[in-house]
Amino acid sequence: MDNIDQNLPHPFFATLWEQAPEGVDAGIYSDGLSTLISMANMDADFLGYTVDLNEHGVGVYTCHWKTYEAMNLWLKNGQELLPARLSLQDCLIQTGCLWPWLQQSVA
Repeated sequence: MDNIDQNLPHPFFATLWEQAPEGVDAGIYSDGLSTLISMANMDADFLGYTVDLNEHGVGVYTCHWKTYEAMNLWLKNGQELLPARLSLQDCLIQTGCLWPWLQQSVA
């Protein structure tokens, strides 16, 4: 499932587990993931997300951002709004940049 315009450059990304990792309550995780995705959808610099399977067949959300600053603010605010028994590290796989896009304007 994709929720992103593939024609737009989307240089910055954060990946999140689709399902609760082992040892994390699935209900709390689902609430936290919904919070993070809902917050992202309200941000003008959020470009959308894709849902894919990693090499182990595990679902991964890749959230695409126009700016590094917006992505970091989303992560900071997200940590504050997650359920008390869930940390951002339980959800977040990695953040990064698709470097070829940096050679183009993202205005």
